[in-house]
Amino acid sequence: RLMAFGRQRPRYASKSTQGVASDSACQSLSIKGSHRHMAQAPLEPSAIHRPNQRVPCGLAQGLIDEEEDFNMTIAYHRPSSVADASGLAAAHSDGRLLAGGQSLLPAIRLGLSDPSDLIDLGRIPDLKGIREEAGSLRVGAMCTHAEVAASADVKRLIPALAQLAGHIGDRAVRNRGTLGGSLANNDPAACYPAAVLGLGATIHTNKRDIAGDDFFTGVYSTALEEGEVITSVSFPVPKAAGWQKFKQPASRFSIVGVFVSQGSQGVRVAVTGAAACVFRASAIEAALSANWSSAAAKAVHVDASELNSDLHASAAYRAHLIPVLAARAVGA
Repeated sequence: RLMAFGRQRPRYASKSTQGVASDSACQSLSIKGSHRHMAQAPLEPSAIHRPNQRVPCGLAQGLIDEEEDFNMTIAYHRPSSVADASGLAAAHSDGRLLAGGQSLLPAIRLGLSDPSDLIDLGRIPDLKGIREEAGSLRVGAMCTHAEVAASADVKRLIPALAQLAGHIGDRAVRNRGTLGGSLANNDPAACYPAAVLGLGATIHTNKRDIAGDDFFTGVYSTALEEGEVITSVSFPVPKAAGWQKFKQPASRFSIVGVFVSQGSQGVRVAVTGAAACVFRASAIEAALSANWSSAAAKAVHVDASELNSDLHASAAYRAHLIPVLAARAVGA
């Protein structure tokens, strides 16, 4: 169930909520799901572990794996403007903005999130579109990954960004997930945060402009305030840029991903998937500033003390991958 949830749609109480045509009417969704948890359980004599007898590891520790079913009712809103969306978000403090739903809807299905309201941004025209501006590329927050990957302007001005977008998740994810949704969620292994930090992009909201260096603040945490909605992102057009990631094969998230660029802001190297939050690799930036070459990037030693260790890769392995991927990105 955990591996398959990304391909399941929420089961609604009725079909009337699908394809709602009204701009801002509130609908009621009934979502069913389940989540699993470990509970303490007494061991029967027959369950006591004996040599050469295999038992589930949880059972050997006196734990059982329980599954709980749940039902929840969520108010569903489809605003037609950013102002309406912001107002709804401010009025419903336990509500969530829906910008593709590739992380939020599975979290609801698994019982990890229980918002009172969903505010769907999908019908707001001001949040879409890709256009060239003076020295930058402005991408609407509700542009899907597939739209970014297929854009002629993105391919021409920042081909590394098109490459990044074209390898996020699978086709289903790329056709539903959005730039703004990914940035607001700030998954530690997401790809777009590396592009924002690696290019020195600016995040535009309905209230202000936020520099990429100030936007990502921690695990699933950003500088966004209550009622603040990402409207677009401006990516400076670099002189050179490259993106490489070592992906987890099932989810296609980055075990380590590295975005490098050389432009008006100097050399920038951003790393995702390796730590609690996307970060800049200052040692590699210094090496590439002196010598923009794959050899210079690969020669840098990265400290593993603050990197992640998990079932996919140790901190030491991630530290090894960062300069290797940076070198490949420079040569891409």
